Amino acid sequence: MTPLRQTILNAASDPNIALALVIVGALWIYAEFLAPGKVIPGMIGSLLMLLGLKALAAFPVVPLALVVILIAVACFYRAATVRERAWTAMGTFSFVAGMWKLAGGRIHFATAAGLGVPFALLTSFLLSVAVRARRNKTLDAQA
Repeated sequence: MTPLRQTILNAASDPNIALALVIVGALWIYAEFLAPGKVIPGMIGSLLMLLGLKALAAFPVVPLALVVILIAVACFYRAATVRERAWTAMGTFSFVAGMWKLAGGRIHFATAAGLGVPFALLTSFLLSVAVRARRNKTLDAQA
């Protein structure tokens, strides 16, 4: 009988599960940003992301896929600043394509799309809220 630790590591060795761990970990970290001071969401998110990244490190990472994911983040920022949905769509497409090819093509397209589209849309929404809040910030010059 294998110990629980080895069972978890064996399950995480699949690149699809490792990618899911990274995405779910990032969502927990988003939850920590929404409720700062809570320890549990940040701790769970960090552990899940570290486990997923450790598992993904065992596979050949395609540098071009990382560049495409960074392009997606730039598209999300552009969509937040100019308020055009075309940038969000292009960023979502880039994010899914980058995740699909991240581990040398070992990640299924259904996994990349199923995890990437909701995560990309949530990231784009949260980034637009942050940019809007920063833009609408009032400066109290007479304090």
